[in-house]
Amino acid sequence: MTWQDGPRLPVSAAGGFAASLPGEAVYAGGTCWRTGAREYLDAANVYRWSSNSWHTGPRLPSGLAYGASVVTRGGMEILGGADGKASSRKCWRLDLKKQAWLPCGVLPRDVVLSRAEAVRNEIYLFGGAKDSADLTTCTAEVIVR
Repeated sequence: MTWQDGPRLPVSAAGGFAASLPGEAVYAGGTCWRTGAREYLDAANVYRWSSNSWHTGPRLPSGLAYGASVVTRGGMEILGGADGKASSRKCWRLDLKKQAWLPCGVLPRDVVLSRAEAVRNEIYLFGGAKDSADLTTCTAEVIVR
């Protein structure tokens, strides 16, 4: 397989949340360095396969990065992360029809830099850390919902 450049994101970003949904992909949140300091993004960008282009999606409730994302039967979910001041335990589900991020739970502990997978009707959240600036807080724990 050969890699090739695709349409660029509307803003340079890293540490965001990505998901492939029917007919489109979503990249939400993340961080960038537009102002000379790390900025946590609340933007959600939707890539439509049919038009090969990015469109603006609903904004996250606040700037968020370094959490996990997963696709469930209900759509894209964001699990935890950080906002630049603290870790977040909040979980959000994208509702593209309502153009909104809806609350869908709270994690039992702070989690950043983890990985999530949906298996049958459960979500598994693997590892991660309490603080992205302190990797001595990494864990081997698995959380299941």
